[in-house]
Amino acid sequence: MRKNFLIILSVLMLLLTILSLNLKLNDKNFFSKDKKVIISIDDTIELFKDLTENASTYDSIFDNKLLNYFKSLHDEYGFLVTMYVFYDYGGFKLSNANAKYKDEFISNSDWLKFGFHAYNDKSNYGNSSAEQAKQEYENVINELIRICGKDSIDTNVRLHLYAGNLESVWL
Repeated sequence: MRKNFLIILSVLMLLLTILSLNLKLNDKNFFSKDKKVIISIDDTIELFKDLTENASTYDSIFDNKLLNYFKSLHDEYGFLVTMYVFYDYGGFKLSNANAKYKDEFISNSDWLKFGFHAYNDKSNYGNSSAEQAKQEYENVINELIRICGKDSIDTNVRLHLYAGNLESVWL
């Protein structure tokens, strides 16, 4: 699964680079102050695992290759990024992530946000109760606040599998 994730991520990064070069070359006004490009990524948790596992060697969140790449897109073109986060994936839980970089996340919260996606990759809110959905949402958001700060939270929700029932989404 991790190999597939890395392949998809590499393809996404290549496509974004091509898009950004094409836009820059063909429309000098595309990135004017009144226009924004927003990148959103689902199923995010691996970057928190990487930041935690490399806390003794990383001085910055931008030592993570994905965050470094998104920062370069933000610096060059003004891209905004939102990552929708799992609580648990592949044995790593968001509660195990460190908060070493919280201040740095906060200082970049004008363009880098995090939001609720699901408890894990098996979650399906199309058949969950309101209580389950609410508890899982609160678990993810509380951990993200601990790790990234309240200013880094995107209150928009992107549910895993785009699935939800009236009971679980009408909280």
